[in-house]
Amino acid sequence: MATSTIPIISLKGYFSEDKTVKEQLIQQIRTTCEQIGFFIITDHGVDQSLIKEHERECFEFWHRVPQSLIISSITQSPFIWLDFCPNINYPLEEKYLKFHKEGFLLGPTQGRKGTRWQLDRHNLELLWLRYYQEMERLLKILMSLFALALDLDEHFFDDKISHHNHPLRSVFYPPVNRNTGDPLRAGEHTDWGCLTILKQDDKENGLEIKNIDGSWSEVPVIENTFVVNLGDLLPRWTNGRWIATAHRVVLPSTQNQLCPARMSIPFFGLVNEDTMIECIPSCISPNQSAMFPPILASSFFSEHEKYSVYRK
Repeated sequence: MATSTIPIISLKGYFSEDKTVKEQLIQQIRTTCEQIGFFIITDHGVDQSLIKEHERECFEFWHRVPQSLIISSITQSPFIWLDFCPNINYPLEEKYLKFHKEGFLLGPTQGRKGTRWQLDRHNLELLWLRYYQEMERLLKILMSLFALALDLDEHFFDDKISHHNHPLRSVFYPPVNRNTGDPLRAGEHTDWGCLTILKQDDKENGLEIKNIDGSWSEVPVIENTFVVNLGDLLPRWTNGRWIATAHRVVLPSTQNQLCPARMSIPFFGLVNEDTMIECIPSCISPNQSAMFPPILASSFFSEHEKYSVYRK
């Protein structure tokens, strides 16, 4: 296991009136996005009690019998069902056991077509909506910092992330026996949006990033922080200047034969589907060519929306 080199970045500088402090933050963001594409944020402004209560409600959801998961007659729910990987009540083949995980993915009804999805507890529904709104606020802050780090106007991305089409997922990894033989819970992959804001499990580690030399570094679990990683859209937008780093989830570093359950809550920051993804002018010099042709975001998403719970 390589020593983790993942930067820890405080967002205090974003709110500072001291231009020098804010510029230091922007430079830190710029360097991190060019070199690793993964970082941990502190001083993010999301209320700790909301984080804890939302996390607790999500965790409890996975420990009770689920309600009817798709209810076409629901008309008042504020959410659209996007994806659900339900509990599998029959034994999995041994080769698939290591990738067994469950998750539900919800987004707001605004700007969407689809089946409305009713959460089985009103408190969970309220918390999900509040948490989602906080993630949108945090996304806007990060995208503003990204714009400044790319020598763009601070509001460059505002009209590109305005349609509220960012999925929020609860991912549950059931307990697993180490004797299954493979340490992976989720295989190596990159995300395909702009960025992901991840609430890690405070009790169980397991997230790792791939280093340039092919080794893996553990992402530390730090209370009251979020892990942020770039998705595949930003390297394309920045002409390869910024990177999306591969990551995976492995069994936690414990000596126990039975690895306990683990839950994470990722928020995937996307862009509006009518956004044209083409090389940002500040990312190309007069004697350079764009690495990628322009592509409509909707086309980019349709090419990348091939997800499997057993993905390797």
